[in-house]
Amino acid sequence: MATGITADAAGNVYATGSEGNRFFVAKYSTDGAAVWTQVVSGGTGRILPSGSISAALGEDLALDASGNVYVAGTYRGKIDFNPNPKKTNTLTSVGGSNLDAFVLKLNASGAYVWAGSMGGPDDDNAREVAVDGTGNVHVFGTFGSNTNDFDPG
Repeated sequence: MATGITADAAGNVYATGSEGNRFFVAKYSTDGAAVWTQVVSGGTGRILPSGSISAALGEDLALDASGNVYVAGTYRGKIDFNPNPKKTNTLTSVGGSNLDAFVLKLNASGAYVWAGSMGGPDDDNAREVAVDGTGNVHVFGTFGSNTNDFDPG
């Protein structure tokens, strides 16, 4: 199910969403043909000690002037955000079975650049993402406690 969609100046369409416990990011050409798709699923579907299932959900995406793609969403558990099966960038939610927020950056070709996590012991969600003209990434969402770390680095 797609939850976020945007287009670039050339008319290419980008989408993110979820499929079960994992999420996808895709680029489509102006005629609707798939250009690339990345699925982030490393670690999803595992049962955590709390009984919860690890999951990652893409909520929104934005583009910068260079065509890099930024995805914001929520995750639970230990997730490998690098879609390349030969490389990893694993983040672990602070809240254990609760949700934390993430931001993922892919380059214009869909290759992994970086991912960062934000959150605390309660549910934290990233709902929207935007990139300004100087490349600053802005994330909108909700947080559940006063002891959150909002520095995704």
